[in-house]
Amino acid sequence: MPTDQASLEPQNNSTTQLLSNEPADHQPLARKRNPLVFILVLLLVIIGGALAYFIYQNQLLITRLSQPNLNKQPIISPTQEPNNVYQNWQSYQIKSLGVSLKLPPEITKKNKIEENIYPGERGNIVCFSAKDKQTSWLAKPIYAGGGRCSFATFGIAANSTDFEAGQSGVFSDNAGYLIRDGQYYAKSVQNKDFLIKTELAEEITNANQVKILKITGQDVKVENMGMPGTPANPGASWLRALINLDNPNYRGLNIQMKITDELNETIFNQILDSIKLDQALQETENSWQSNKNEIGDIISQYLEAVINEDEETAMSFLTQQTKESLKGKNWLEGYGVFKIYEVLNEFHSPAEEQAFYQQETMTFAAKLYKENDQAGNQISLMFIKEDDQWKTISWYLLP
Repeated sequence: MPTDQASLEPQNNSTTQLLSNEPADHQPLARKRNPLVFILVLLLVIIGGALAYFIYQNQLLITRLSQPNLNKQPIISPTQEPNNVYQNWQSYQIKSLGVSLKLPPEITKKNKIEENIYPGERGNIVCFSAKDKQTSWLAKPIYAGGGRCSFATFGIAANSTDFEAGQSGVFSDNAGYLIRDGQYYAKSVQNKDFLIKTELAEEITNANQVKILKITGQDVKVENMGMPGTPANPGASWLRALINLDNPNYRGLNIQMKITDELNETIFNQILDSIKLDQALQETENSWQSNKNEIGDIISQYLEAVINEDEETAMSFLTQQTKESLKGKNWLEGYGVFKIYEVLNEFHSPAEEQAFYQQETMTFAAKLYKENDQAGNQISLMFIKEDDQWKTISWYLLP
């Protein structure tokens, strides 16, 4: 029996129909995202990137520092350079001149720096010099026959305005410099000027506003047992500087340095740049320095009168009481046998010398020498102030 084709089909049409009848716009539900997770991830990325950049820059810097840069120039701060230049230098004061300066170890380590004051026939020379440390340091400010300032490698000298060298002295340019008709001249206290060659002279102003005439030496033939060269030329291998002073006792000074393996022109320039002129320093010096100069002249004149048996002159240096006691006495008889004198006072430091000349009573040791007499006769001289003048009570001087 024929069977109906339709009845033979599976009977699941309804089910299929149900499945196919779902709405066409139906979508599965989306998963919700947490914003905190996103922010955290972003922060980690930023931090990681920054850390990587820091590590890279640090490694780059290390690499650069490890490689020499031949074109690199040294960087010096404005305050660093002066400190480095004068770091191991020593400071000094020359109170009688009102001058302060610094000296390098090339000078101070091998030498003893001495300040002496040597008398001439009249006046004196301030001598600040570097001497070998084996030399004893004694300041002998007063003695007969004059004195000479000399030095081996470095020194400063200044002549007093009333200086006269006498027969044993040397002629030197220790009174500063002047400019006349565009030319530089070295000055002497004898009112003589010495023309300095233009090519040797250079006027500079240092860091402390001190004007200085620097002179470069050339070969010159001289016979001079004191400072090398001539007033206008310090000689080959020497440098000189002249400075004018506003000082009633010393009108100028002379600085000299010898060029050696250790001392060169750069060091000399640095010394010049350190110089200061201190008016206050000079004023504190003037009182005792004035006493020293005054009494030094008085002692010389008194002893000269004694050995020449010049009673009138000798009496003028005695106190009034001593004069009264000597009336009618030929008290200088017998002193004519002496031909020369020497004052023996020695000072082991400038401070000791200054303290001595600030006293109101001063006692000096001296010697009187006969002709061909090497030993001499030692005497003592006491001076006091009377009517604002230095007078002595010492008249009996024979041993």
